[in-house]
Amino acid sequence: MSNISREEIFRIVEVATLDSDEMEEGENPDILARIVKQIRLERGLSQNDIANIIGISQNGYSKMERGYSLMKLHYVSKIAEHLGFNKEDLHDAIRDKSIQKMGKIKKVSIREFDKIKDSILYVESTQEDVSIIRQLEEKNNYLERTVKAQEETIQLLKEKIAMLEGK
Repeated sequence: MSNISREEIFRIVEVATLDSDEMEEGENPDILARIVKQIRLERGLSQNDIANIIGISQNGYSKMERGYSLMKLHYVSKIAEHLGFNKEDLHDAIRDKSIQKMGKIKKVSIREFDKIKDSILYVESTQEDVSIIRQLEEKNNYLERTVKAQEETIQLLKEKIAMLEGK
């Protein structure tokens, strides 16, 4: 099997690291697992082939590929060594892709930021108000129960007084 060139690694990372809005539902968010899967598919390797390379069961590898466990860096190192690609090229490709994604992040104006901040502060103050109202309701319920208990005690005392007066 021929080595994987730097250019090929960059292309594979590009293919395997779709933007989150392009990701299909249920797709593994683990970037390393997606990259290894893409390499596996392009090289015509089975999950069992990769599992043998990294020294785990096919089931264990399958869990990583599907996102049930994380792809460990030492597994990527073993795959890189076996398939003949440079880990540094992979690191550079992932870094470059991350920088690309960061460049797509929307810049927010100071006015928009202030609006967002004001909205957050309003929500927080509303939550504080709700908390205060709940505390007052709890105190009111306690006072109502106390008054009711005292009224019942007064009623019992009145009944005892009436009984004693009747004797």
